Amino acid sequence: MITVETRADGGIDVVAKIQGVAVYLDNDSLIDIARGDRDRRARFTNAVRQKGSLIFSMANAVDLSGPTLSGTIDDIREFLDGFENAWFPADMNPWALSRRELAGNGDSSPLMSPVFTEAFLKQRAYDLSLEGSELPDTFFRLSAVVDWAQQDRESQRAGLDKIDQTLIDRVQQVRELYDKDPSALDREIPAIRYDERWPATFVLHALFRLLVKQVKGFKLKKGDGLDLVHAVIGTAYASVTTVDKHWKRRLTDAIPPGLSTAGFFYRRELDQLIEAVERG
Repeated sequence: MITVETRADGGIDVVAKIQGVAVYLDNDSLIDIARGDRDRRARFTNAVRQKGSLIFSMANAVDLSGPTLSGTIDDIREFLDGFENAWFPADMNPWALSRRELAGNGDSSPLMSPVFTEAFLKQRAYDLSLEGSELPDTFFRLSAVVDWAQQDRESQRAGLDKIDQTLIDRVQQVRELYDKDPSALDREIPAIRYDERWPATFVLHALFRLLVKQVKGFKLKKGDGLDLVHAVIGTAYASVTTVDKHWKRRLTDAIPPGLSTAGFFYRRELDQLIEAVERG
């Protein structure tokens, strides 16, 4: 849930907390629900508002603002606004998230995106001419996030492309070292124990180690960085999340049983996911 608190000096601070059932969806699943049956869509948004929080990342916002979705954007906007303020602004950079986890400082969750809280929310207040006035109920509408991402899409898209390239280059670099000396994997990307203080760091390390070992059996491609973002956030912080079959298999191989609380669902299992949220 995202709200604001007034400071003693009259300024405001954005406060975001994950409450109840934490839900994280990849974009294919978000679009599927948004474009699908209206009753199912209403069931889902009602369940999230009553029982939990939607984790919404910059990766979601950038992809949903793409030109290929122009024919479905009205459905998406209506769907997103149905969550009201029952959402949490998540970062899209898994390495930045890991650094914040390991630093362990600050009162806010390391998952919280500085871009959301600083750039978007300041722009939102300016757009609505809210200086010195009370925030309206519509202030935290998620459709406004997509509108904002559209305005800055080139820069944000470049950020996703950089995540892609970082993933590809780093996996290839470590694989070359691993081929010469298998112990290089432990030096470059050491295995770490699960710790509730840095769940994303644990998932990121586990997935990277697996990708290094398996990279000769497949070729990393454009878009795998975005899939990595979804896999890390959903596995580390969500109660229920969607993932495609390739990444579910990787997560199953990389994460020992019992070390993730996330329930994984395929896109074709969205009805079961909704039922899980409704159960709380």
